[in-house]
Amino acid sequence: MEDNVFRGLTDKFGKTGMKIMRSLELEGNDRAILNGYLDLIEELSRRIAALNKQIKALVKEDEISSYLKSVPGFGDLLGLLLRYEIDNMERFASAKKLCSYVGIVPSTYSSGGKTWHGRITKEGNKWLRWAVIEAVHGAIITSPSLRRYYNRVKQRRGDKAATIALARKLLEIIYHVWKEKRPYYEKELAYTV
Repeated sequence: MEDNVFRGLTDKFGKTGMKIMRSLELEGNDRAILNGYLDLIEELSRRIAALNKQIKALVKEDEISSYLKSVPGFGDLLGLLLRYEIDNMERFASAKKLCSYVGIVPSTYSSGGKTWHGRITKEGNKWLRWAVIEAVHGAIITSPSLRRYYNRVKQRRGDKAATIALARKLLEIIYHVWKEKRPYYEKELAYTV
């Protein structure tokens, strides 16, 4: 019987979950402590909802942010973060320059006429790098062609290298979407991957 009560419960801190937790029979101070935590969760949820509304309003007002939102893996928050951290795409002559600014280009070492390529430089904007790496996980789920690209690189070079390669690909897409002031369409990827 108890299993049936919780079977439909997917979010412990959603409306149904909160009702169930408030109805639990607890002894002594446990009830007061639980109620304090539940009140805190409800207050934080209200604040998060208000901030999400503000973010949506900012995205709606800004043309570039709405285009960035069309790129797989990017929603309102990550698109807005990119918009304000990059600010002006005109300062980048190419998508490679943007990738370098973000810090997801390989480091190079030269000695005696030989050159080696190493890990990513991480010398760029850490917030942009974080946002693009976060977007990779969403892009793998939402875009079949980006998922194929990721899996091809992963087979040859491993998971981490595939994540960085896809992050670079997303930055190239972002560069063109922003420069051309238009949304991203999945079919275009066949030419770039």
